[in-house]
This record gives sequence, C-alpha cells and structure tokens, in this order.
Amino acid sequence: MARWFGRSIFLAEDPGIYTVIVTINNCTATDTIILDQQDRPVLTFGEDSILCAGQSLVLSAYNYGATYTWQDGSTDSTYEPRVTGLYYVDVVNQCGSINDSILLTFNICNCLVYVPKAFTPNHDSKNEIFNYKANCTDFNARLDIYTRFGQLIFSTQNPDLGWDGTFDGKEAPEGVYTYVLKYSGYDNGRFLEDVVRSTFLLFR
Repeated sequence: MARWFGRSIFLAEDPGIYTVIVTINNCTATDTIILDQQDRPVLTFGEDSILCAGQSLVLSAYNYGATYTWQDGSTDSTYEPRVTGLYYVDVVNQCGSINDSILLTFNICNCLVYVPKAFTPNHDSKNEIFNYKANCTDFNARLDIYTRFGQLIFSTQNPDLGWDGTFDGKEAPEGVYTYVLKYSGYDNGRFLEDVVRSTFLLFR
C-alpha cells in the first residue's frame, strides 16, 4: 500500500493500493484506490496438426483478466478438441483483443501399441514373458520395469526381448510391478512419440 503526503498530485506507475490523506486545519480525510494492470492479450496455437482419434490436446487461450469466445460459443480459457475441425477463439481484455485458429485432423491411427495387464511365468509355456506388441513402422522403444518400491529390475531396447519374471537369477515374487515404455514410430508417414507408464501383475 502506497501513501503520499505533502503533494496534491501523485503519479502512480505500478499496480497496487494507493491511499491519500488530506488534512486542512484540524479536518482529515482519506481515500483509497486500487490500480490494476493488464497487457494486451497474447495468443498462438501453432501450426495445423494431425492427431490420432482419442488423443488428448488442450488449447489454452488464457490471458489475465480476459474473456473468451470459442467457435461454438464456449467461454472457458481452455478448449479440448475431440473431432476434426477448425478451432478458433476471440480473446478480449481492457487493453485489446486477439484471435487465433488451428485446423485439427483426427485420424484412426494404425500405429497401435499393446501392453498386457498380467503374465504368468510358471513354466507352463503359456504367457511366460512380459512384453509389448506394436505394429508401427520404424518402431523404437525402451521398456523399463520397476518393483513397487521403485527399484529398476529390467530394461531393454530389444523389441524381441521381454521380461521372464526373474531378477538376479531368482524368480521375482508375485505382485504388482510398474513399467515405463518410451517409444517412437511412424503411422502412415507421420511420426509418433509417447511415454506410457502403468502397472501389471505377476502371477505364478
């Protein structure tokens, strides 16, 4: 809070709370004003994009003190597209306005990655190895497996080499394990990249 004395004029250059005290003879009066500060809105959605159906993307138009009007009349500062279309927004505050648009195309992707929820390394020749499957072209991946305490017990970049349920030459106990699969590949010529983190069960 700023206060000023002895001057009839004060130049406020910063946002804040300003209070003036005026005294004439034995009479005193005070007044307070709150000054806010805004900048002209800034907005950029980037280049038009192609995404996989179901892929999450949030468009953010947030600017301090602004109002928003999207192509369908929505007034939130963010918008999450779900279908192919042209998405645009008008952003207005006391200092000005701006708008931007982006064309998003959602395709059914052929690059599918499957990771099982459980496996049973019990030497019956069925479901003995925990590994992922992918049908992307030029596919590269790294698979890391951790105990529920965060200890790394298996890691590979070989898509043909999965985890057999052992660690340090011993059978790992039944329970919940965590995997991290970082991968990249191409779907109809379009480059894809993702990191998947989840859990699975080991049964014997």
